[in-house]
Amino acid sequence: MHGARSVQAEVADAPDAGLAVDWVEETTLPFPVEGAAMLEGQLQVDPLELLTASALDAEQHGAVLVQDVVAHAVSGSGPVTVSTDAGEVRAKKVVVATNLPSLDRGPLRSSRAANGPTPWPTGHRSRPSTGCT
Repeated sequence: MHGARSVQAEVADAPDAGLAVDWVEETTLPFPVEGAAMLEGQLQVDPLELLTASALDAEQHGAVLVQDVVAHAVSGSGPVTVSTDAGEVRAKKVVVATNLPSLDRGPLRSSRAANGPTPWPTGHRSRPSTGCT
């Protein structure tokens, strides 16, 4: 199933998920479409603005952001150990913020946030800048 038929099928299935989705043929999209699924009350968010605000908020609440390292494994529970290519990081809590669901798929490069005082990995070149990559 492709195109409009696929979207119409989603509209038809939406009530099963508790969503009031309507089929519309007129949209404000910047390109022509046969129709679209419309869910009232949706919000459009700039993901970079949201991520930056979340990172700043986390830092203001004591989190230490670790960026530009490859994490190979996360283990333990209070303290948690994150094994990276720059050494190990220990923290009470760890947030793995990646575009992949788990570390089971091999090394990942992305931002890591650790809550509380965290020893910096031995041999790391410099502290990361604030914000997210």
